[in-house]
Amino acid sequence: QKVEPVRLTPGNPTVVEDALQRVLSDDSELTEVNLNNIDDITQETLIRFAEALRANTHVRVFSLANTRADDHVALAIAKMLKENASITSLNIESNYVSGKGVTALIQALPGNNTLTELRFHNQRHMCGGQVEMEMVKILRENHTLIKLGYQFNLPGPRMSMTGILTRNQDRQRQRRLQEQRQQQQGGQDGAVNPRTSALVMNLLQTVQITWIV
Repeated sequence: QKVEPVRLTPGNPTVVEDALQRVLSDDSELTEVNLNNIDDITQETLIRFAEALRANTHVRVFSLANTRADDHVALAIAKMLKENASITSLNIESNYVSGKGVTALIQALPGNNTLTELRFHNQRHMCGGQVEMEMVKILRENHTLIKLGYQFNLPGPRMSMTGILTRNQDRQRQRRLQEQRQQQQGGQDGAVNPRTSALVMNLLQTVQITWIV
């Protein structure tokens, strides 16, 4: 069954070639690539962006919603996700990606430790129950994804995915708390006790006076 994606409002000011060159040069000031709603962007250009992002270390957000991206683009992005270690948010909503492309994206995530948000809802091709169950099976091995933009059709995979995302959120919360405790402990270890400092000063003054006399 095919469902035409909802077309979003156009008007993206991004200059495509300039953005691509900045990605290729790993521009440290470029942290977001927004290609949403660019009607005349080609699939080849989208693939070039995906390939360029494989070695990029500064882009955190990559969005290409409503660009008519198909499975070829999804496969290129999946390959990128296996190598990129900086992107935290990926939006490929409202495109022409089938279950094959979605599965490829999901299969790239067990080895990805940086992506926290993935959005691929509203595709022309419905994923189907088998793809949804495969998604859940694969994402059990991912521990960083905390937001998934997709509306499940089956209640079973939906509930399982909710559990996975909740588990990942809890792990990240525990990690932050542990880091805070370590920072606090480090601050305490490096701090000088005021009483100790006063005793040292008095001792130094006594030593100085004795030496002068």
